Amino acid sequence: MRDKVIGYLMQSIEKQHDYSKDKLEEIQYGLEALYITITKTAVILVLAYFLGIFWIVLLLALLHGLIRTVSFGLHATSSWLCFLFSGALFIIPPLFFNLIILPLWIQIAICLLALCAVVLWAPADTKNRPLYNKKKRERLKILSIIITLVYITAVFLIDNNVIANAILYILIIKIFDISPFTYKLFKQPYANYKREEVK
Repeated sequence: MRDKVIGYLMQSIEKQHDYSKDKLEEIQYGLEALYITITKTAVILVLAYFLGIFWIVLLLALLHGLIRTVSFGLHATSSWLCFLFSGALFIIPPLFFNLIILPLWIQIAICLLALCAVVLWAPADTKNRPLYNKKKRERLKILSIIITLVYITAVFLIDNNVIANAILYILIIKIFDISPFTYKLFKQPYANYKREEVK
């Protein structure tokens, strides 16, 4: 199904635009990522609805999507692995958000670790999508820091334990998915932009 949808869209784009081969490959990569994201999110949200955690999972998806857009991070090596990891990460923990009350010092520690991780490692590119452009990397780092600071502020201003736990959880995910140690653990190349620096 995915190949048919992507194939149809690519044919339409090729007919309407005279793009180079590299540009078409970039567009196809983006369409494939979008297709996987939409279908994966739809399945996860339907499951969340039946488990009674639809709104919190939707919030997680939005929070994660926003910061991941600028900080990037590790990708699964296949769409099935992506679906399994995403399903486990976005369905199981939210079931317990209303039961968890974290001490203030743990909340502060998570926030500080997340901020340090973003300052040190964001944006973390991938083999398939290296961030060669230095100015773009710098801009994405600044945006990543700003979003992280907004999330941290929200943790301490929002008087709702479940939402605070959701934000802290996203910050924890961010620590791990941009860490060079996680890339190494999953045997993925890190700092792929170093293959070719472009100003």
